[in-house]
Amino acid sequence: MINFQFWPVMVGTLAATILGILWHTSARLKTRNGGHTPPWLRPTWLLGTLIGNLLYAGTLELVLVSLNTFSLIQGASLGIVIGAGIVLPTLLLNNVHRGRGWSNCLITAAYPICCLVMIGAILGVWPRS
Repeated sequence: MINFQFWPVMVGTLAATILGILWHTSARLKTRNGGHTPPWLRPTWLLGTLIGNLLYAGTLELVLVSLNTFSLIQGASLGIVIGAGIVLPTLLLNNVHRGRGWSNCLITAAYPICCLVMIGAILGVWPRS
């Protein structure tokens, strides 16, 4: 039986969503938007970000529990492996097929990889019963 824990997944989801808001909100980007609500602060963006981060956190929790590995380093390492091994190649393929460059791919992949590392670290250090 898999010992899936609800609270660390929720904390990881919330932390990654807060990171997303901070990541995409800066004075420079707000100024460029002419004073209007930036797209990343609209309800649809927030809901999509919450759902995506919940999927990240739930998946990482299932993998950590299945591997029976719980530590800060192991959780963060798993986030790096999934980010660099699954997220980055997926975004790279999307960028190549859309005619965008490598630099755009690396910029786009940085946020989800950081989220995965942070969520993995939170899940890794969360006390287990």
